Amino acid sequence: MQVCQGVQHAHQKGLIHRDLKPNNVLVADIGDQAVPKVIDFGIAKAVDDPLTEGEALTGAGAIGTPNYMSPEAFQGHADLDTRADVYSLGIVLYELLAGVRPDDLSPMALIRLTMAGQRAEPPRMTARVLGLDPDKASALAAARGLGRSQWAQQLRDDLDWIVQCAIALDRNRRYASVADLAADLNRFLQHQAVEARPPSLRYRAGKFVRRHRVPVLAAALVLVAL
Repeated sequence: MQVCQGVQHAHQKGLIHRDLKPNNVLVADIGDQAVPKVIDFGIAKAVDDPLTEGEALTGAGAIGTPNYMSPEAFQGHADLDTRADVYSLGIVLYELLAGVRPDDLSPMALIRLTMAGQRAEPPRMTARVLGLDPDKASALAAARGLGRSQWAQQLRDDLDWIVQCAIALDRNRRYASVADLAADLNRFLQHQAVEARPPSLRYRAGKFVRRHRVPVLAAALVLVAL
């Protein structure tokens, strides 16, 4: 969420980063807190400034890091906007939570698929984790102090929906801004209904009960007594 806040600040100043990836997020120890720092704005562009002919590169000449670039960045869209950074942050979040990126493709293979219009929707984190080699999955789960099934369970539902919304191939289906991504992550942490997930009465009721367990239990006991 702090990384999102940093990128959103850049967007408010009129800059799109265009190369968000783990290597460009450093963590500094300030007092007793770990504070992330977003670095390397070397290929950033102004939000309202269309790409020039020399910048609107495609294929192997695309500007950025292939494994974290949005499809429209690959294709050199002249109207590249802040949702390209939303996609990159979504891939970073995917890798942070699942220990792997959505695919095992090499950068060149990914470029060829994207340019040919054959790139498939990325798999959900839960499916990706369950499809890993058992030894690798167990090691990644153990590093998080969890069993393999527990780990998959933690990624299921809300986190799956949040990440999937951030990395949708169609940018119109992504979060409209990095601030919206951060807001949904905050809702998840506060046990509130997330915007990325299709609404349902049962889902929202479950979130309400989780946030207000004691009052709900008390009301249920009173109802039973009556």
